[in-house]
Amino acid sequence: MDDQKIIQLYQEGKSCEEIAGYFDCTSQCISKKLKKLGVQTRRVAGYYTPEELKEVRQTISQLRSQNLTYKEIAEIVGLSDTSVWHHLKHCE
Repeated sequence: MDDQKIIQLYQEGKSCEEIAGYFDCTSQCISKKLKKLGVQTRRVAGYYTPEELKEVRQTISQLRSQNLTYKEIAEIVGLSDTSVWHHLKHCE
């Protein structure tokens, strides 16, 4: 596995699952590798407390109302652009 390629894909917003498909391994393998390489991983929505989830969704919604793109919002809140889209769908 190419460590630099893993980091690059993750920093481009790819999820551990997407990267795992590229390297034909599990998402847990990619997550552990990123942590070993010192890369701070994004939080998974399922691991937010209800208060944190509400706060994240409010922040995402506010940023979207400022006409920021999913990618711009993702960079600000530390999630993938796909995760931003999913959070916004729950805000509707």
